[in-house]
Amino acid sequence: MRRRKVLAQGTVIDCPGCGRRCVVRGQPSEAERPLTRSNTTDGWCATCALARWLTTTEPVSRLVRHSGGDGVRLPHVRDQIITLMRVGNCPISADEVDWEALADRLDRKAAEYAKGGE
Repeated sequence: MRRRKVLAQGTVIDCPGCGRRCVVRGQPSEAERPLTRSNTTDGWCATCALARWLTTTEPVSRLVRHSGGDGVRLPHVRDQIITLMRVGNCPISADEVDWEALADRLDRKAAEYAKGGE
């Protein structure tokens, strides 16, 4: 197992998912769900972290396979995701998510599923 480098709060890194610049914001917490902070070089930006969660968590990922990013483009669905994040003490805010980029990413994932990919 490779050791992850722990970073100081305020350190700027590139998101491994999209290359967007991210700022390390503190220590992870067990109380944060569905996403947690990362203080290592393995951290993702808010948009990529949410995309990963939506595409790997059942039954949500099943919906993504069939509808792609259409769901997150709908205000009432987006509101439900935001509520889930707030109730789960998620450390990111809705303003940190690029919702259109998220929808595009989910569209690509649905296209991969349709072609038989994972």
